[in-house]
Amino acid sequence: MKSPPSKLQLIPTIFRTELISEAKASFRLAIPSVASQLTGIGVSTVDALVMGLLGNQNLAAGALGGNIFSFLVVTSIATLSSVGVLTAQAFGAGQTDNIGNSTRQGILLVAALSFPAMVLIWNSDLILLILGQEDGTILLVKSYLQAIVWGFPAALGFAVLTDFACAVNRPQAITVISVIGLLFNTFANYLLAFGKFGFPALGIAGIGWASTLSFWFNFAIAICWLTFHPNFREYKLFQNLFCLDQVLLVEILVVGWPTGIQLAADMGMYTVVALLMGYLGTESLAAHRIAMEVAMWAIMISSGISYATTMRVGQRVGQNAHSSARRATSFDIFLVTTLMSIIAVVCWWFAEPIATIFLNPDSSNNVEIIQLTISFINMGALYAIVFGVEFIALGALLGLKDTRVPMLINIGACWGVGLGGGYLLAFTLGWGGIGLWCSLVLGIGVAALLLTWRFYHLIGVMNDDQSASLSEIITPETSQATTASGG
Repeated sequence: MKSPPSKLQLIPTIFRTELISEAKASFRLAIPSVASQLTGIGVSTVDALVMGLLGNQNLAAGALGGNIFSFLVVTSIATLSSVGVLTAQAFGAGQTDNIGNSTRQGILLVAALSFPAMVLIWNSDLILLILGQEDGTILLVKSYLQAIVWGFPAALGFAVLTDFACAVNRPQAITVISVIGLLFNTFANYLLAFGKFGFPALGIAGIGWASTLSFWFNFAIAICWLTFHPNFREYKLFQNLFCLDQVLLVEILVVGWPTGIQLAADMGMYTVVALLMGYLGTESLAAHRIAMEVAMWAIMISSGISYATTMRVGQRVGQNAHSSARRATSFDIFLVTTLMSIIAVVCWWFAEPIATIFLNPDSSNNVEIIQLTISFINMGALYAIVFGVEFIALGALLGLKDTRVPMLINIGACWGVGLGGGYLLAFTLGWGGIGLWCSLVLGIGVAALLLTWRFYHLIGVMNDDQSASLSEIITPETSQATTASGG
């Protein structure tokens, strides 16, 4: 008769079982999230292609207007990301009423955030005039923005509903809606930009209206699906929609605003890097743009996995399963590092063919740009690896509702080490554009190390002190002040 296996012999089996379990849980959220991220890039790509068909001036105006609109949409969605965290924690804790309430408060905040942003977008032509843009470009930007601005609330509302669906582990329908929305946007662009099937040819304004219609299309379909599908009825999402919960609204904003500021700072950093590349010459700027386009696809994959990390950590914190939250984060760090390393190797092997997709290798004018592009793509591949780890750490910390210190770490590392070091290497030491890329990798790497350490430190403290609340561990001074005011 065989003796039962010892605990030591069971370790490989337990490890393998946990690994498979984490992989299934991660892929269940990460794959739809990555697909949605890539669909978003698809929408931008289609818009850019149609703008290009309308002419170079329309393409330039669309890029300028698109940057203004995207900046405000992305920072607003980042601010609202705390809705998903609170919903995930409520789902993990089995608090059905709080799941619906968190989402409802998020929808109300959409209205509050949309109004000032829409006013700013509507009047952005005045800002462009002050900045000295050409009158013809300003008119095109104005016509585009004053069309797409009406889709702003729907874009934010769809993001909140996406957070809800992912927080309750049912993101698949949202992904399908996103893909259908991409097809809808493409067809609407064709109709409204070029005036097909009896519609007026609106040019770049038609692209703006197509985006607005697709935003509302996605939002409306998501509302119908989440309202009537039996899997979501218990949450009563839109019951008592206009009932304000001041405590919850404040918590959403307190947790969310640092994420919005951090993302705005990140976008500002990329803008400054592009400007510095411009000072180094047209060749450096063109090569940088190509390398960033290549890196962006990898970054979107990391972003989708990070989003899944946020939800999984939030759910497990809600369950008070801190060790499980640590395992989830560790697996996602392993996953993103593996995927980004594979992508990096592909980029290193095929850097030249990738560069020649964007540039004609037979033209003597492109020889220098192609060489710069190859070197930038090589650095961009390394950047994608460290960025992936940083983004997973940020996502995990967001799942803990820890956002203020990560914001400071990220801004300090990216602007201080990344930009400060980049200026030193590129201009003072004369490394040129490759110096900027090296420093970007270093800055993101520093942020990745500090943020990863902070997550494991906080989750370790939570494990050691099960009686302490999350807010007491992350911001003890805030918790004490709240207790004092409440008492």
